[in-house]
Amino acid sequence: MIHVIEGPDAFLRRQQVESLIASEKNADVSVFDGADCVLAAVLDEARTLSFIGARVCHVRNAAELVNDNAEVLVDVDPSTMTLVLEAEKFDRRRKGMKALMKRVTFVQCDPPEGEGQLLAFVRARARVHQVSFDRGADYTLVERLGGHGIGCEALDAEIAKFGCSTVSKADVGKLVAAFTALDSFTLIDAINGGRRGDALETLAAIYRDGMVAYGKRERDPMAITLMLLGAIRWDLGRTGRSCRMNAEARARLQAAYGLLRRTDSAVKHGAEPHGAMVIAVGRLAQPNPAKARR
Repeated sequence: MIHVIEGPDAFLRRQQVESLIASEKNADVSVFDGADCVLAAVLDEARTLSFIGARVCHVRNAAELVNDNAEVLVDVDPSTMTLVLEAEKFDRRRKGMKALMKRVTFVQCDPPEGEGQLLAFVRARARVHQVSFDRGADYTLVERLGGHGIGCEALDAEIAKFGCSTVSKADVGKLVAAFTALDSFTLIDAINGGRRGDALETLAAIYRDGMVAYGKRERDPMAITLMLLGAIRWDLGRTGRSCRMNAEARARLQAAYGLLRRTDSAVKHGAEPHGAMVIAVGRLAQPNPAKARR
């Protein structure tokens, strides 16, 4: 059988490879780097009889190898070997790729998106590491980290540090602080509260001092802007899913999404990142007239 594993997150790809290998009895594994090998050598190894158990050939970084040899792989009898081809992305435009994908077992490894998928990932990795959460602590973790693009491997490593223990909401606060500055949450709180002055003051501090993300302080204005847009977009999504909205509220939500899309497009086409965010945050943080009348 030929398995093709694709996805942007190396941790999830590795988990899938390990699962495939574990499914083979007494697997005898040979590992190749696609950037430093030729297909003929891989196929020879895959066809070689093993006296230990099932022969498994795993090719990491296999994109170039597969893209250049798709037509050859189409003619390989998959019943004669167990071949695992792993890469971040394969080029389906290359000759022979369409036919090849019909003959292999294909697995797409996409990182979790949205609260539901992220919560499921956190709980699954917690079970692996024998970690339990106090009531609501797992939700708090997802709520605070959502939208910040935390890599699955980094998040798994932090969960593993709690090994065989119970995680409280206070523990979650410490974990979140290791990934992202509280300034981003302060900004979102000010936007949601219609406190325009506070929001712009916090925004200025973030661009002046940098923003902690993925365990390091990011100072590049473009990187900060894209992270903030993602965090605000995530919060808007939570708002849309967590409460019943009338037509006016839905219209405000859609307008906010539109503003974020225009800001994202503007900075990617040359607009000064900080200035673009000042405009966006200033508009997003305007007090809600309906609330003001109450």
